[in-house]
Amino acid sequence: MISKLINPIQHYSWGSRSFLQELTRDPSLAGKPAAELWMGAHPQAPSKITFNGTQMPLGDFLDTNPSSLLGKSDSPRLPYLFKVLAVEQALSIQVHPSRRQAREGFALEQARGISLSDPMRKYRDDNHKPELIYALTEFKALCGFRRYSQIISLGKILGFDQLLSFRTFSAQPDTARFRQLICELLSLRNYELQAFLQACLARLDQLPEADTAELIRELHELYPFDIGAIFPALVNLIKLNPGEAIYLDAGIIHCYLKGAGLEVMASSDNVLRAGLSPKYIDVAEFCKICSFEPYYPLIICSNPQPGEFGTYASPCPDFRLRKINLPADHELVLDPENSPLIIYCMDGRATIAGNLLIRGESLFVSADEAQLKLSGRATLFVVDLP
Repeated sequence: MISKLINPIQHYSWGSRSFLQELTRDPSLAGKPAAELWMGAHPQAPSKITFNGTQMPLGDFLDTNPSSLLGKSDSPRLPYLFKVLAVEQALSIQVHPSRRQAREGFALEQARGISLSDPMRKYRDDNHKPELIYALTEFKALCGFRRYSQIISLGKILGFDQLLSFRTFSAQPDTARFRQLICELLSLRNYELQAFLQACLARLDQLPEADTAELIRELHELYPFDIGAIFPALVNLIKLNPGEAIYLDAGIIHCYLKGAGLEVMASSDNVLRAGLSPKYIDVAEFCKICSFEPYYPLIICSNPQPGEFGTYASPCPDFRLRKINLPADHELVLDPENSPLIIYCMDGRATIAGNLLIRGESLFVSADEAQLKLSGRATLFVVDLP
């Protein structure tokens, strides 16, 4: 089965007012922040397909014959979620749970009778959420804790040594002491938080990293007296060029700052936040899920030549992202290999098994389809199972 997708838009306040508007050519988006376009079957915002002349949620269609439509997937649901992100302002500082943590957290909140729509709900499904972000434009993010030596050096300049946990950590840096520092920072009461941030802000000009100082100022302006504003001193600032990607596993702290990208993840919406957000923050749960080891993400690159497939590999078994530069004078064959596919056209126009796809459109292909012939001139992205 092959069908074009009708995809929902998420209007989060941090979204761009131009990128998705231009990409989708949807006049209803004019003047509104459009943050994410979702392609998939997550129940919170499923894509729709047309089947036998009737529109229906993709997940409902897959439920009619999951073994055939999902093929080699070991899940009864589409295992991945594919998004277009348009980030104008910083998202929350966050981590995502592992599969075990998600199952345990979801079961506990279900047993407690917490509604899925409750703003204090932390686990909205029972799945993990590893993710890969591919930069369509220059893309800035905070990702992974810095080396402890960097944190100690910058922390001393900013006056972190007023905190007992920082003095303990800097004297003998290890994961346990660093965890105590982060938990203390996230637990500062209002008057303590204001005094701490004011002291840090007063010393920004002493930082040897001008971009870190500038980012802290920007975040403080967006979220006055939010502890998340000083996290650029704790977390690596990553700048991706178009065509580069990073993979984020469970527990890796991150915060997308600005830019447009394609995001592929396991089909989940589980987020534990630490700052830069008006949404609910559970400090204890965040500190339980977060990895406090230093981590710098590997930059993943793939630049396929015309007529070739470029793969953005990750260790996650739930998804694979591939890029196809389809030249006008060349026909390609795409084999689903018993996997459900979502194909997204980023530029140009392509004919896929007789279906015309233009910029901003996407196609769902069930796992039971035969080889697909691709022609036209386009840049396509394909998500499937590895």
